[in-house]
Amino acid sequence: MLCCKSVIGVVAITAMFLLTACVTDEKAGQPTIDTGAGRFLYKDPATATGKSLWVWTYRPKSFTAESPIVFVMHGVKRNADIYRNNWITLADYHGFLIVAPEFSRDDFPGSWHYNLGNVMYRADSSGALAANAERYWSFHIIDRVFDQVRGLTKTNRKSFSLFGHSAGGQFVHRYMNFTGGSRVDLAIAANPGWYTMTARKEKFPYGLGGTKVTDDDLRRFYSRRLIVLLGEDDTQRGTYLRTTAEADRQGANRLERGKTYFADAKRNAQASGMPFNWKLQTVPGVGHKNAGMAGPAADLIKKSTAAP
Repeated sequence: MLCCKSVIGVVAITAMFLLTACVTDEKAGQPTIDTGAGRFLYKDPATATGKSLWVWTYRPKSFTAESPIVFVMHGVKRNADIYRNNWITLADYHGFLIVAPEFSRDDFPGSWHYNLGNVMYRADSSGALAANAERYWSFHIIDRVFDQVRGLTKTNRKSFSLFGHSAGGQFVHRYMNFTGGSRVDLAIAANPGWYTMTARKEKFPYGLGGTKVTDDDLRRFYSRRLIVLLGEDDTQRGTYLRTTAEADRQGANRLERGKTYFADAKRNAQASGMPFNWKLQTVPGVGHKNAGMAGPAADLIKKSTAAP
């Protein structure tokens, strides 16, 4: 269980401060990551559809080539700027570079293209699923954004921390499952609404049935440093909580579902003789709030981030 520190409450950004933000679309389209709050337009060279996305950033004055880099994944509202803002005071305090990609509804519609990474698609009117080629996966965009961030900042970092809340937490655990997260030093999935369980008895998207995930992929996934971070008050069944029969089998609310996911994965790993390097931690007094989860997550990242 994690306790919220006083720094968590200091997340509001004043209007005067935001006026200093550097927005790189006003600089002849040349991407930069300057000190302070800003954004740049990332054009993905690896997608056949030519998708692009805004990447919201915050670079503290203390930033150096050794500073940790934290990717922050937004929720269902696609409000990456707000998520970035929730981390600004924490970035100043811990010395993090914050990178918050925005997966717009226009280019990444619905949960299939964002939360589920576009790894599968409905092949026909019956609802049958087929695997997408990896070049279409939304997950891989994160690694390519990281490559551009490295070039723009001249960082020595070869890995990054990955945090996501709500739909962003869904993105994080599936990203780690399907890609292996080889460039991620710590992944934190905070308050996901539902999960892709690691068993194959359940068909995708509720499980791995029908996917190409192998035992070697699962072994790699279980060995990664993943924290399932849950607010102890995240027990409401609100508008954005999926309430299908498959989701409800995971639990009645986000707190229950997170515990189910962790316990089921741990049981599957142990039954297969695979290493299991995940942790489950809860935050008292916090419900479904990114701002409330950001502080404890930042503390975990600070403690775990090793020198490059």
